[in-house]
Amino acid sequence: MECGTRVDMIWLRKAHNLKQTAVDNFWGLGDMLRGTATLYLACEDMGLEFRVDLTHHVLAPCLESERLCEDVSEVPFKILDSLAHARRYIAEQKDAIIRFSTNGNNNVWDRVRQSADCKEFIRNTVLRYNAQTLAYFQSRALPSEYVVYHVRCGDQDLVLHNANMTDVQHKKARFLAFAAQCQDQIVFMTDSAFLKDSLRLGSLPPHVRISDSRPAHLGLGSDDDAIKSSLFDFYTLSKAKHIYAQSMSGFSFSASVLYDIPLSMV
Repeated sequence: MECGTRVDMIWLRKAHNLKQTAVDNFWGLGDMLRGTATLYLACEDMGLEFRVDLTHHVLAPCLESERLCEDVSEVPFKILDSLAHARRYIAEQKDAIIRFSTNGNNNVWDRVRQSADCKEFIRNTVLRYNAQTLAYFQSRALPSEYVVYHVRCGDQDLVLHNANMTDVQHKKARFLAFAAQCQDQIVFMTDSAFLKDSLRLGSLPPHVRISDSRPAHLGLGSDDDAIKSSLFDFYTLSKAKHIYAQSMSGFSFSASVLYDIPLSMV
């Protein structure tokens, strides 16, 4: 029997086949976007229909999405090491509609960068903000033109709240040195509440604005306001003219690729 004719990417925060811990098996926005891109491209290669269901995810109240699956208790999360692996896995399934979730693989981003159709699908079908979310975004006015400076401190800080304060001060010094040389309006963004607080205690240049979003991991957080404000950070990235990052982050990197925004490591 041949494989099915349709693949549904089900956005999950927890899967029955993987044990979730405080440090493993939870996935942020960048992870889920990468997984979506991986399956889009795999389906494109195989001539299969591809659809996405976000209605079981914590972002569901912020986005327009169709419900494709009522019960996700048996929907697996698949770890894929390549686009070829995604195609092989799909080909092995016998259901007419193949439903699973994945965080994909970083190797897909080069192809996504070249695929206008894939980027358009994710921007307009997956990240389809509803009216309430758009009104919330518009209420938080952004500069007319700006760059984003993004610092990822990681899950040790964001999830476990165990920041390395020496590292925080080092990252702060690097940003202030950058800001002193930059002529653009800067929106500073980080997943570290400690780093934000440290910057606010000092005197900042007038062209620097610190994102007032409360850091939250979309794979674990349950605070609706923090989740929405984290999504606003992604929206802010998508409107920037340039993204500067101190370290690689799927959050800022996916925004760079999907919205064709230059990204520089600094």
